[in-house]
Amino acid sequence: MRILVVSLLRLGDLLMSAPVLAQLKKQYPDAKIDVLINPQARAALGLIDGINVAHIFDRDLLQEGLMDAQRPILESFFRLDRLVHRLNGLNYDLLINLTHNRLSGWLCGAIQAEEKMGLWFDERSKAQFHSAWFKYLNDNADLRGVDTFHFVDVFRFGIGLAGQRTQVSWVSHKEGQEEAERHLSGMGRFIAIQPFTSEEKKEWPASSWVECAKILKKEDSSMGLVILAAPNEAGRAQELGQLMAEAGVEVRSAVCSLTSVPYILNRASVLITGDTSIKHIAASCSCKVVELSLGSSDWKRTGVYKEGAYILQPKLECAPCSHSAECHKPSHLCAEQLPAQLVAEVTAAVEISSEDRISRAVGMYPHVDVRRTTFAESGYWQTIEIGRELELRDVREWLGRLTTKLILQGEHFKAIGEFGSEASRLGQWMRSQFPQVAQDKWRGLLDQAANQVGDEYDRAEDAKIKLSMLMKESLKLNMVNISEMRRLQDKVSEVGHRLDIHRQLVRSLRYTIEEAI
Repeated sequence: MRILVVSLLRLGDLLMSAPVLAQLKKQYPDAKIDVLINPQARAALGLIDGINVAHIFDRDLLQEGLMDAQRPILESFFRLDRLVHRLNGLNYDLLINLTHNRLSGWLCGAIQAEEKMGLWFDERSKAQFHSAWFKYLNDNADLRGVDTFHFVDVFRFGIGLAGQRTQVSWVSHKEGQEEAERHLSGMGRFIAIQPFTSEEKKEWPASSWVECAKILKKEDSSMGLVILAAPNEAGRAQELGQLMAEAGVEVRSAVCSLTSVPYILNRASVLITGDTSIKHIAASCSCKVVELSLGSSDWKRTGVYKEGAYILQPKLECAPCSHSAECHKPSHLCAEQLPAQLVAEVTAAVEISSEDRISRAVGMYPHVDVRRTTFAESGYWQTIEIGRELELRDVREWLGRLTTKLILQGEHFKAIGEFGSEASRLGQWMRSQFPQVAQDKWRGLLDQAANQVGDEYDRAEDAKIKLSMLMKESLKLNMVNISEMRRLQDKVSEVGHRLDIHRQLVRSLRYTIEEAI
């Protein structure tokens, strides 16, 4: 079997997809898995295990050919045609598009394969998705609600890899190990910091990094600090190191290749990082992670895919902002509202695994959202907000996400759906995450959830009946657009159907919690 995985975004996106590739290899152990990537993602190839051949789609080169009047007018066309012809000659059994933009959709439409998963355009220019999960991703491109799933989970479930997650093992390199040892020679315990990102909007200011380092060193003078930087960031790392030295903080700079990063992170106690490629590598390393989510960082979709990491993001209505748009605030407000004291307190508490200390620190900064990452028993990534009591909205959020998962997996079409089993798994997870919640509070929260969902379901049913009656009357009127009313009727039915599943889950969940109590 031969599989082509298309990932035409940034280096970090390919690294983030490593759990998908690992699980895909486990599912098809004898398959040859090729990738189609941008040139910028080449650096990740040395770390990801199981890739057979990497094909390069050089979008910049194609665009240069189109814009340069001195070049033959069809040069870019012929370049693209040769790439597609070469790929078609490899007779792929399965093509998987993990990019999900129009360019990748057209390209995947041109590449031949027995089966295709993810976005592609057919000969009628109609978008195909293969799975409700990929269609969900398309229909909710700008979704910021509570039912948002991590990209890795959308891809896993969309491909049909809904089973046990597969642990990623980064490829070992002797040169990378030797490089890491040179950087860490004589180091004891240390905290790694990755201050530089691909976008200025996502970066915390140097002054905040310096202040955070000062607090951490005051907390534990024996704790080392290491600045991680790529070769093209060497100058910036040197400047930041100089600022820390002037502030009396001893720090070491590790300007390193990507292959040495896993060795460094496996030695580190904690990594403090922005939204970077490094955090996706850290997701499969032994270090603990504190992620600073600023600017266009969208932690709901691309947060560090790891159990027990912490994500900090100031509570602003504009977060996350668009990648392409400039910050519309008078100053970099999200970075300014993330206090160095809080980051240092959370990092120090994470290092010693003290969630009580994290909660106390969060209580002093209510304008910052601090979340711990975890995996639900049903296999998807989610977060728990730190620093407040369990509330009804939490229960509704978890039930809503599980309802979405069941609908996208088509459980409601089966004779016997997995509603009871899924609710049981959710109940077990809730009890394990909140063991301190008393029996009466659990019952009260679930009673409220059941009452709210019941009321919403009754209103949806009432709206469906009224709309049906209105449609009958409207048939007599030539001015009414019946097709539009039918679409509205379908939408109301869809809401009612979703609420019915939600209601079933609440009933099963109440039983599970009662049993646990």
